[in-house]
Amino acid sequence: MRFLSSAVLLASLLPLTSCKSLSQLSFGKKSTAGESDKARSKRESAETDFLAECKRLGAGDSVVNGLDGWLFSGEELKRLGSTPEVGSTTFSSAVSAISEYRRQLKENGVEMVFAIVPPKALIFPDKLSKDAKIPVKKGTPAALDTYFTNAAEALKKKGVKTVYLTEEFLAQRLGKAGNLYAKGGAYPTPQAAKIIAQAIAKETGLPSGNAGLIAKEAIIQGGVGLGGKAEKLPVRQIFRPDGTTPVPLGTTGLPILLLADESVRQWRTDNASLPE
Repeated sequence: MRFLSSAVLLASLLPLTSCKSLSQLSFGKKSTAGESDKARSKRESAETDFLAECKRLGAGDSVVNGLDGWLFSGEELKRLGSTPEVGSTTFSSAVSAISEYRRQLKENGVEMVFAIVPPKALIFPDKLSKDAKIPVKKGTPAALDTYFTNAAEALKKKGVKTVYLTEEFLAQRLGKAGNLYAKGGAYPTPQAAKIIAQAIAKETGLPSGNAGLIAKEAIIQGGVGLGGKAEKLPVRQIFRPDGTTPVPLGTTGLPILLLADESVRQWRTDNASLPE
């Protein structure tokens, strides 16, 4: 792998794994700068209730009907609701495994960036269930992501470049440029893919440039992976200079390798996936 200069490792449902399962870690306590004791207590209580509701709903159907037409993956909810505590042996083992992988890559001239992509339920917790009492301020729900922040902090202390996306996702979840998750979709939308890509690019520190490619803004129909009606989704499509020829991945000459789950393949047919 010496010919590569950067590897990007993405976890798009639950972030930290021990290379065996995506469901072996959990939330613990966190401190948020500027947060009052009362606000922290309210958020922690909401987080506990939210995870319990995820566990209850995840034990049922593969697709969970939320509020206002929002659909959620039962498997995602099951994972969120059944993870053990941060600070457990599993948590420590996972952090060690990822940092060791980063060390081995570094020895071969490869820099790793670990991107933590929050699941849909964490970005739209207020759309999950009427029984989940989620604190919402100015239209944005509280960040019930103690697990994610602990994971990011632990990795950074080990020297792993880590992209933490929860706060930005929450801030732009219903943005004018398009929602970051569709009501009926399980995976991040093309707009979310754009945000993830920009964050990774910033963290890698590679020289900027378009590799001779061009971008086009368009609207597509999609977001039906969990069922329901198709939605109009804004996309940023990437083509060769002629504006019509798709770019075969792996042919741009960019020294980047993406390691992730099937989510990176979403929107490939629209030339608007995360790799593009």
